[in-house]
Amino acid sequence: APRAGGGSGAAAVSSRRPAGAGGQDPAPRGTALLLADAPIVAWWADAAPSAPADTPLGRIAARRITDVAAHGGVGALRALAAGHVPGDTDLSWARLTRWREFLAAELDQSPDTAPTGAEVIGCPGTVQPTLLAAWLRLCLGTPVQIAAAATASGEHPVVGARLVLPAGPIGLRFDPVRARLRLAHPDQPDHEIVLHDRTISDCLSEELRSLSPDVVYSDTLTRGVPAVLGEA
Repeated sequence: APRAGGGSGAAAVSSRRPAGAGGQDPAPRGTALLLADAPIVAWWADAAPSAPADTPLGRIAARRITDVAAHGGVGALRALAAGHVPGDTDLSWARLTRWREFLAAELDQSPDTAPTGAEVIGCPGTVQPTLLAAWLRLCLGTPVQIAAAATASGEHPVVGARLVLPAGPIGLRFDPVRARLRLAHPDQPDHEIVLHDRTISDCLSEELRSLSPDVVYSDTLTRGVPAVLGEA
């Protein structure tokens, strides 16, 4: 159902579920419901095409949001990498924002000491560990392993990460039951951080803060993901 203003802010929101013959893409019907000259963001709430920008809806959208972790898995992620166009993004990337922030902060604390290796701990062969490993690989310029963990699940596919430095490893380990992330440094006491699950609304809000293409995501998807999958 379309709506404008109110809870939508300065925007129009059109939610379409096309069905039947000729209803495979909602763009022809949905275009008439949108505000003139407003940037368009398309979100596929269910399974998305492998090349979103090649669809009628994708061609009129400035940003195209998919969710291959919930609908498609690593095979769909590989297809997105092959068909990627700037402006494409995926909610799996937004779900990893806090992990990337924590890891980037750890790397910033040791700017003169490059890690010699790294690993992501979670569910091998799933989307979010693959994306996180791909991002780390580009950051570090070294292969990144994905190690299996018994505590990982479909709801929490990433439960840890480890950076290997000459002074000793830096570890991040998530406890899904307590919603706590434990940070372990060489020769320092461990400390914990609350890490709540990110909802779809949280992830969509992050993606809508800027309509500019996400260059880091593009590089991670098109360069990092093929490298990680090729090393698996």
